[in-house]
Amino acid sequence: MLEHKHYLQNRYRHTRTEEDRLNLRTWQKIIQREFKQHRLNKWNQFISNIASPNPSTFWKTVKSLNKNRSIQFSALSDDKYTLNDPVQILSHLIDHFTSRFTPPVTDMNVQTDKEAQELWNVLSKADHVDIQQACQNSDLKFSLEDIRGVIRGMNSKISSGFDRISNKMIKRLPEIYAHILAPQYNALFSSACWSKNWKQARTICFNKTDHPAPTTQQLRPISLLAVLGKIYERLFLLRFQKWMTIHNILSWQQSGARANQSTISRVYHLLEQLTNSLRYNVLTPVLFVDFKQAIDMLWQQGLLLKLKRLTCPTPYLLWITNYFKDRTITIDLNGLLSDNITIEGEASQGSVFGAIAYIIAHHDLQQIFERPENNHLYVDDLGSIYVCP
Repeated sequence: MLEHKHYLQNRYRHTRTEEDRLNLRTWQKIIQREFKQHRLNKWNQFISNIASPNPSTFWKTVKSLNKNRSIQFSALSDDKYTLNDPVQILSHLIDHFTSRFTPPVTDMNVQTDKEAQELWNVLSKADHVDIQQACQNSDLKFSLEDIRGVIRGMNSKISSGFDRISNKMIKRLPEIYAHILAPQYNALFSSACWSKNWKQARTICFNKTDHPAPTTQQLRPISLLAVLGKIYERLFLLRFQKWMTIHNILSWQQSGARANQSTISRVYHLLEQLTNSLRYNVLTPVLFVDFKQAIDMLWQQGLLLKLKRLTCPTPYLLWITNYFKDRTITIDLNGLLSDNITIEGEASQGSVFGAIAYIIAHHDLQQIFERPENNHLYVDDLGSIYVCP
């Protein structure tokens, strides 16, 4: 409509005829009416979202209203000094993340540590032919509909890794492209292979405070990975989560990174327990724990040992091992890039599998509590309620 209006406008400038003037005036009124109707429709949609009985729709709308933009930082402060030069800031961030992603300290005199390291050595150094033979009869084979379903389920984000391909771009591809992607992904799964480029994360740091010179602890690093690698992870999770469900690996108290569960699941249960305590006029303290940098401190070898003891299929173990191997991040500070930083002790937060790896590694956390039903978990957040017997 706007293009036609511009056409009429240019035409009237050249002709100056009464007919063209009337056509332009009529078209302007039509466009004004359409804009007014568009604003009205947007407002009605907003009101319907606020009044929606669906909690996820309501909270998504409220979150967009209360979301504050991150304040860009031009300096980094420390206990002793403040860095203003971008090169010095980048160097400081490199030192910070290098120390943050160091592997955990293990003791080979401890039987568990020894078994975990031996298993890692076997899986990480497995021969390519042996891997193909182990994966030959696995269920890591996917149809065209699996590919289409994974792509449809992705968020329409515009952020991207170093490949500059976003979720939105992939979702706009014609579905016929699934015929190209399916055999390629199946070939990768047949040897538990990972592309090196899919393991390189573009890391951007956001300021969590209102101060223009935050400390490194006040930065929120966001890792952006290749979208095609994330599709690869989502396909693996189709089979891995099915295996977890069949074997009932995760406790019902864990609601994070699981299908058909969310924070609301834990909040409802917590409110139910608190309501019962109020009914009987009983003091009920609640302890909330947020494990600091929990996913960054994941013990990869320990996770694999725990999965092996849970009789996890060997093709899954090989795939997860190759998922962890040779991961790197590159800090992007306003276009200034750092050298690659090797990640040796974490589950990548920017990845799809990272949160699943964490909750699997801590699936038995409830066993340390006397009354597991009074503890509520959402990934790395714990809420423990004391209910008097």
